[in-house]
Amino acid sequence: MKLEVWAIGKSSHNYLEEGVNHYQRKIKHYLPFEFMVLPETKQIKSADRNKSLQLQAELILSRLSPDDYLVLLDEKGRSFTSVAFSAYLNRFLISSYKRVIFLIGGAYGFHEKIYALAKEKLSLSAMTLNHDMVRLFILEQIYRGCSILKNEPYHNH
Repeated sequence: MKLEVWAIGKSSHNYLEEGVNHYQRKIKHYLPFEFMVLPETKQIKSADRNKSLQLQAELILSRLSPDDYLVLLDEKGRSFTSVAFSAYLNRFLISSYKRVIFLIGGAYGFHEKIYALAKEKLSLSAMTLNHDMVRLFILEQIYRGCSILKNEPYHNH
């Protein structure tokens, strides 16, 4: 199984990108992993909300495979403690899925087509989070989850 985190558009915060890069390197010690930024074109940025969501959906759909397991990061999704999230990750590690994708949307969330394709929704907080910060938070939790599964000291039980 390969785990991927996809985000729409480049982050405008260098300090967050440094953190994302830091956790990407750490996660790769545990499992096949890729963090991918899907390009947000000028057409997507300048479009109204509905057209922007539609164009983002087309971009996402062009990269998905029918056998991918898609999890949306969404404020209305299921939430976990870090220990429960590690068990959730382990479920994928022992599964037959070839690719599990955690998808971070843009400022407007996701198009209905993407919601329809998703197998699950995951929330990192009951609060609304900046989609750039979500990149760092989900990677840190993936790393924490992997360290929990290996009984390493990063997470204080």
